[in-house]
Amino acid sequence: MEKKLFRNLGIECATTEENPRTIEFSFSSEKPAKRYRRDKKNKLIEYEEILLHESEDNMDFSRLRAAGSLLYNHDSNHVIGRIDDVYYDALNKKCRCRATFDEDYESYKIMDKVKSGSIKGVSFGYIINDFELRKENKTEKLIATKWTPYEITITPIPLDENVGIGRSLEGGIEEMEDKEEIRSEEEGKKKENSKEESKKDEESKEENEDDNASDEETDKNENDESKEGKKSSKGCKKNKRELDIEMTMIKNEKQRCLDITKLCRSFNIANERTEEFIEGDKTLDEVRAIILDEIKEKKRGIEIGGVEVSGNGRDNFTRDITSALMVKAGYGEGNEKEEIRNLSGMGFRDIAIQTLKYDGIDASRMNSDELFKRALSPGGAFVSVMDNTVNKSMAKAYQSAPTTFEKWTTKGSETNFKGSTRYRISEAGELTKITENGEFEFDEMTDEGVKTSIATFGKSFGLTREALLNDDLGILTRVPMAYVVAAKRGINKLAYKTLASNPTIYDKQKLFDSKHKNQGTTGALSVKSIGEFRTLLRKQTNLRDKEVLNIPLKYILVPAALETTAEQLLLSASDINGAHSGVINPFRGKFEIISDAELDQYSETAYYGIGDKNVAESIVVSYLNGKEAPTLESQIAFDRLGINYRIFIDYGVNVVDYRAMVMNAGE
Repeated sequence: MEKKLFRNLGIECATTEENPRTIEFSFSSEKPAKRYRRDKKNKLIEYEEILLHESEDNMDFSRLRAAGSLLYNHDSNHVIGRIDDVYYDALNKKCRCRATFDEDYESYKIMDKVKSGSIKGVSFGYIINDFELRKENKTEKLIATKWTPYEITITPIPLDENVGIGRSLEGGIEEMEDKEEIRSEEEGKKKENSKEESKKDEESKEENEDDNASDEETDKNENDESKEGKKSSKGCKKNKRELDIEMTMIKNEKQRCLDITKLCRSFNIANERTEEFIEGDKTLDEVRAIILDEIKEKKRGIEIGGVEVSGNGRDNFTRDITSALMVKAGYGEGNEKEEIRNLSGMGFRDIAIQTLKYDGIDASRMNSDELFKRALSPGGAFVSVMDNTVNKSMAKAYQSAPTTFEKWTTKGSETNFKGSTRYRISEAGELTKITENGEFEFDEMTDEGVKTSIATFGKSFGLTREALLNDDLGILTRVPMAYVVAAKRGINKLAYKTLASNPTIYDKQKLFDSKHKNQGTTGALSVKSIGEFRTLLRKQTNLRDKEVLNIPLKYILVPAALETTAEQLLLSASDINGAHSGVINPFRGKFEIISDAELDQYSETAYYGIGDKNVAESIVVSYLNGKEAPTLESQIAFDRLGINYRIFIDYGVNVVDYRAMVMNAGE
């Protein structure tokens, strides 16, 4: 019966230029492996096993070439790739293999660990078909002249550290015992034939000797032989018992290492931690208890409001691959883990295969149309990855959009599209002196209502079949980013239009009007005109003109054409309009300059002063239910292979009070 044996070696691999998932490495050489056998007396004898690499006639690659798979850790249920070719390297007397890793997530992780050097072991299983026994310098050697490799596996931990670099004892003793038994049987037959011939000769020579003496001598010899036989038998039984115990211990230790490794791998425990468990002589039950305790602690830390929030492999992959796609598009945070950066090499096809795997579907051999048709199912993990990537792109773009309206406007909220009225209550009348027996004068406060409303603005786009097949990541990142920036610029544009177009507002007057007392004397931007702004805001009164609001000036709004002039005026140490440098600039660093090119289309000379929005409101940008970021909705396309997206935002820009704004037409 053929015995299966294993050897572990250090992996030396290199990727090929045509496919980064393909590696080439050597998996066998003539380096001797230590083996053990039992002799006739059950004594443990060490010998060396050498796989002959003189020519390709020594090895039979037919099994690997016909149905070879690349395994992980000798687990036939954990296939991580295919074996493309195996061949004999005559120059170095080694056998080499070219293998391609599968496109699923787990295989990618193992491939990255092999490339980074985290996993350095390669093992192969083989069967010895024919061999020779030799003895050199008192060392027995088994030379395998014909052998068949049938399995190649990537492994982080050797099968048996006690016999070289992971060379298994399994099968070695039995192989030698078979040979020894054959040899013993042949020698036994020769001895029996020799004894019979010798016995016949002795009988013919000694037939006249004394029968009694011969009988006594014979009895004595038989007794002595019987005693020696019993003694030898006891020794053999003792040696066999000790050897059985030793073999059982070796087998149990090997099984412990494999069980702990398999358990740790299923919970994504680092290789270093796995080795600590093994070297620390932990039992499988002890390791399992440690891992379960750690999981309980992690779960305890993510319980929110009595509802337990926990992740699984699918959720973790969705989160990690979304971050990886952002890195691939050039919008990463810069502090991502190396594992996430490695995932950025996955394309849409790779992602679809892995997400379907989490849905219980093996899609590794599907064609692209069938693959994406299965992946684009409502609620599927692939659609979640696409949606998450678009949402993340939108959020990043909204934060970085080059707008300025949010600095000086106030944020509002509407609950519907009907609009609402914002009321401003007037000041109370001053308390008057009451004479003796005098009456209290009745005072009535008034209010002022301002109507505000919102509208919906949006666009749609799609992830098409062509984009999926071409791996066009821009559909998920650049396109939604462009729409989000356009949405925020739309708000910015409307806010400055409301300011600069001087519309008729809630009181039927122009926003900037002499009746509102918020127009400065026409003139260029100067210390004098800024001082006038400050005075006009300070002197604004409440609804009944009985209370001075004393609004502080905080923002100076200028078109791009006046940005440099404004910076010279408001940031220089001395007054640029002064006759000499000894005249200080009273406004240095006191106001924030806001320059926006949206103002230039209305006037390149006009400039504005806005009061502190925490004291008095001017223009309010309102959002539906306070949601200022655009909303994304997706739908699986029914008329084509792909996903339809639409981005929309609900907002409105309304003037709620003219008192916090002043304007100068400039010259």
